[in-house]
Formats: sequence, C-alpha cells, structure tokens
Amino acid sequence: MSAFVLKEGAFIISDAHYAPYRDELNRFLQTLEEQNFLPPQILLFGDIFDFLSADSSYSKEFSKPLVKRLNRLSKSIKILYLEGNHDFNLESIFEDIEVISASKQPYPLYFGNKTIYCSHGDRGLKILHEIYMKTLTSPYIVKILDFFDKNILDDKIAKSIYKHLFSKKICNEMANFEEIALKRAALYTVFGEEDDILEGHFHQDKIFEIGKKRYFSVPSFACNQSFFVVESEQSDIFLSSRRASAYYQ
Repeated sequence: MSAFVLKEGAFIISDAHYAPYRDELNRFLQTLEEQNFLPPQILLFGDIFDFLSADSSYSKEFSKPLVKRLNRLSKSIKILYLEGNHDFNLESIFEDIEVISASKQPYPLYFGNKTIYCSHGDRGLKILHEIYMKTLTSPYIVKILDFFDKNILDDKIAKSIYKHLFSKKICNEMANFEEIALKRAALYTVFGEEDDILEGHFHQDKIFEIGKKRYFSVPSFACNQSFFVVESEQSDIFLSSRRASAYYQ
C-alpha cells in the first residue's frame, strides 16, 4: 500500500447511503462525467452504500448502478475508499479502487508537510458496537446468511434490512457534537499533536480546533448533498464544504 498524497481539488465524500431509493450520489457523478468536470481524486469515507458487502448477493445486485459508475471512474482518476459500517469486504468489488478496511484505519493522508489521519469514524465507540461490527463483517457469517437467504428464504433477510434502512432517520444535528469530537480526537493521541483528524459517520459537517490539530467531520451526502473539497494556502490544507447543486448547469 503506497502513501496517499492529497491533490488540491480532490472531493471527499461520505455517508451517501446509496440505494435505488436514494440515488443522489450516482446522479451527481453522472453529471460530473457528462460535463467532463471530474476532480483529480475522489475519497470515499464509508457508508457510501446503505448496505454493500462482497459476500451478500442481494446487496451487490441492489447497488449495481453506483458500483458500475465508480469502477468506470476509477479507470481515469484515483479513488480511495475507506470502508464503513454499512459497506465492507469490498476489495473484490472494486478492482481499481484502493480499499481501506476498518482494521487499517486510521489511515494517513499527506498534503505538503501535513499529515491527516482519517477513518470512517464508527470504531472506538462502545464495546457492543465493536463486537457487532466484527460479527457483521465476518465474511464467513455473511456468506452463511447469504446462502440461506438466497436459496431458502427468497432474500427475506436482505429485503428486511433494506426496509429498515429506508425508514431510518439519518439526518440529525447533534447538539453535543463538540464534546464527541473531543473524545474522538483523544483516540488519535498516539499520532502527532499537530496532525489533523478527518472522519465521516456522524453526518455533522463541522470543524473544530483541538489544541494544535483540527477535527473535520465530513458532511453526509445523503442529507444535503454536501462534501468537502481540498484547498490550500501556503502549503496548509483547508477543506471547504460544497453542495452538489453548485455543479449542475
């Protein structure tokens, strides 16, 4: 795995929760393709799909339009994909995309002399969540469930998962998020005191100064079609929040 050097103008997109009932990201990327206005890099910060695993047949079929588009885009631009808690075991799905599993996060990004440690953001929360995620992301367990679901239950398990996800409210402003950001930053103390932190998962679109570092919470594309764009000034990095609507002619 080579070091990932950020380029100015890169798009950082998180929590799009794509499904046929929520296809804003696919339509946005289609617009960029049609206008020939692709960024130099796209960084996907997890939960890009409402549910996707290489070991789940139904989820792969359900997610096919966006999977196909991302694979096509990866032939011409660099795409980095940090797995989340809704999308995991993806390497066999995205052959030309660099996939970073949860076990390899936080993952360092480099920009000039700056290091930014990034992750989807769902790990290090509660022990029950850790156990749940390790169980859920086990390819053996998913394959067994997929076999019974596909061959015996007529995809009832997968369909019930999507029914639950469709009705789930995912766009809420967290009043105590600065307190959460401080706790999240404490998990990164093993890294440099001036190294920034970049996470998705929380859907908050916030930036906090914490000591000598900054904590960036990537906005949720599913909530308001927002994302970060990498900018710089005198070798320092800035992440500007943008709306997809600004790119439609």
